[in-house]
Amino acid sequence: MVWLFHMSRRKRSRNSQHTVALWVHLNMLCSLLNEATMRQKKQSAILSSPPSFRGDHWRIIMDKYQQQHFDFLYHQHLTNLTLQGKRPSTIDVYSRAVRRITTYFDRCPDTLTTQDLKQYFHALIQTYSWSTVKLDWNRLQFFYRYTLNKKWQWHDIIKPPQVKRLLALN
Repeated sequence: MVWLFHMSRRKRSRNSQHTVALWVHLNMLCSLLNEATMRQKKQSAILSSPPSFRGDHWRIIMDKYQQQHFDFLYHQHLTNLTLQGKRPSTIDVYSRAVRRITTYFDRCPDTLTTQDLKQYFHALIQTYSWSTVKLDWNRLQFFYRYTLNKKWQWHDIIKPPQVKRLLALN
């Protein structure tokens, strides 16, 4: 950039149109470098931050093989939901739960251990209400049961609090 600055000062005396063009190119170059730097800072902040449920970083970053395996399981999950007669809105929310846990751990859900699921639900409880946690619990249970053909001991992973209701007096 220093070279462009000196060159533009030299050309200023010869031709003012060339000087203006060089300054425009210099400004464009500086703005592109600033944008690239900001993008890089934002990306490094996203990757260095702990997993979260809210925010701009809902991208899954896996290697090519893991991504292909996840895509296969995801499409199989969508097929299973359709075969079970679920409505499009139900398919959307069930698939969102699978995408959420995949994004949280940045790996395919079939590789998760019981300890991983405990960590996930602990973080989910901190961010969402119990009703949302229970819904995700059921959605992931469907994924494990019908797509992965696995049985999990869900009561060992998470147990919603018991709500004591008052009896209505007539």
